Amino acid sequence: SRCRGPRAAPAGDICVDSVVRCICWALSCLGMTICASVLQAQVSPSGLPVTGSPAAIGYAGGGAAAAGDPARASEFTALLALQTRSSLFGTISLGAEGIDTRSYSIGAATGLSSSLKLGLLSRWREVENLIEDPAVAESGLRVGDWELHLGLAQSLAGKRLVLAGSAAYTRSTILGTSGALASLGASALMVPASRLRLLLAVDGLGPATRYTDAAGAIRHTAQLRRWRGSAAVRLLRLALVEQRLYVDYERTTLAARSEMLAVAMDAGIGSLLVLRAGLAWRRDIDAGSGWGRSLGAGFQVHVSSLVFDYGYAASLPRDDLAPRHHFGISWLRP
Repeated sequence: SRCRGPRAAPAGDICVDSVVRCICWALSCLGMTICASVLQAQVSPSGLPVTGSPAAIGYAGGGAAAAGDPARASEFTALLALQTRSSLFGTISLGAEGIDTRSYSIGAATGLSSSLKLGLLSRWREVENLIEDPAVAESGLRVGDWELHLGLAQSLAGKRLVLAGSAAYTRSTILGTSGALASLGASALMVPASRLRLLLAVDGLGPATRYTDAAGAIRHTAQLRRWRGSAAVRLLRLALVEQRLYVDYERTTLAARSEMLAVAMDAGIGSLLVLRAGLAWRRDIDAGSGWGRSLGAGFQVHVSSLVFDYGYAASLPRDDLAPRHHFGISWLRP
């Protein structure tokens, strides 16, 4: 465990320690504490990693400022402006061996006008069988989230500048605890040159998470606020091959403090195949820990109007709940 140590808490209370996240539970009736670390990943109010994001460099490759993936554009709303066609998509992400972690998402992106784009995302996350104890329900510790995410992006100056806003509602359930969170986000995309793309984004804006513990008491905990700056640079365009470099820096504040630096590269071969690989370093500022490293690789295959996506994460601790495998499929309107 990467928790800074167990702490007493009411049954069902959520413990969130820095960006090296923990689902830390004090089950007073059992006299035990459950703590499963969630290293390297963004998390939802329940403490589960946000496993649906192909923009997470350690899990599916690529960088946040990459274009052409409707699921990524739903995470970073300003990228919707680069979508030239309407699309539908679905993703599945799976966790570590022996830990039943799953994430599913479906979504759509479309243009309301030539300069205004809309994105919609619905996502489910859950983990179970974290522990085996006869005093706990057959499914073991089950944690789940449902999230609805809506984003609008407005292009200005011929798509040289894009301003976007997003709103999300998340419902979390953990044993006897339930919680609800309304969150806002904003992002801006700048394209100062054809070879360069810059993305600035913030989310986790809004009131604290409100949840009810097993005793029926109303509690609040601060949102995790995420700030991100990303750049995409085209290094090469030769015949059918295009190569890009991505650099991402992210910092989280309020509920937990951490920072992440990531470098990735992809290579597109015509309109058929994209190969990706990335390396990310993340550290927990609150805990004073060193930099943890994760590797990611992935690819996309384009077949007519369908896009198939796969990503794999390596170098993660065994008890890390973040996804190892990410699968996605998108349909782009002809």
